[in-house]
Amino acid sequence: MNYLLIIPCFLVFGIAHAQMNDSLNTAQIADHMHKPTNQWGVSINISQIFKDASIAAPKDDVHEHVFIRKYLSAKTALRFGLGFKNLNQSVSILDTLGGFQADTDSSFKQNQVYISFGVEKHIKTGSKLDPYFAPFISYAKVSNSTAKNLTVLSDTVSSSSVDISYQRPGENLFKIGLALGANYFIAKNLALGGEFGVGYFIRSQGGDFSTVRINRTSSGTEIVNREVGTLIETSSGFSMLGSGKLTLSYFF
Repeated sequence: MNYLLIIPCFLVFGIAHAQMNDSLNTAQIADHMHKPTNQWGVSINISQIFKDASIAAPKDDVHEHVFIRKYLSAKTALRFGLGFKNLNQSVSILDTLGGFQADTDSSFKQNQVYISFGVEKHIKTGSKLDPYFAPFISYAKVSNSTAKNLTVLSDTVSSSSVDISYQRPGENLFKIGLALGANYFIAKNLALGGEFGVGYFIRSQGGDFSTVRINRTSSGTEIVNREVGTLIETSSGFSMLGSGKLTLSYFF
């Protein structure tokens, strides 16, 4: 799903609804909103959690899963984001190939950590819609990855196998940008939100890599091929920082 299409629709709906409710008196509005002066807020990144739960190829699109707001005033808040992903995937496939039974086991392991800091400036208070912008900086660390793939071909009298192991270096990702978003209060202290960011990123990857391939024939002979080296790669530029996010926030 493209969250960039959902978020603008969400914001347009929120703005229209807020304008329709401008005639509410102050007491009615206060019943639905949260006044955040000297208060805290916790937001869960719903879209990222759904992405992590999906069955798909591993990606290094690291973002926060939760961030905490500390309000300094009604329109200013500090925000701290944290994300962590432990990729530990394994797949087993049993198939037939040219009269042989093919048994394949694959695995992939990697850890990812994300932290961010920003300052939110809220544009208005006193209604259900709470738009804001937030300059922020973030850092993500992606660990070295290991992957293994073992395929065993067998029939009634013999078997052979191919065992491949990969190790790839991790990477560092630094971002500085501007987040644009809004919260829409669906109940007192509880809000749905949408946000996307634009800015500058620097990505660096470096370290040793290796690929080991072991072929075992049906006669028991092993043929080992090893490839090792060092990979250094950097990239940078301006972009949309992530595909946008949907959040659920509680304020207290």
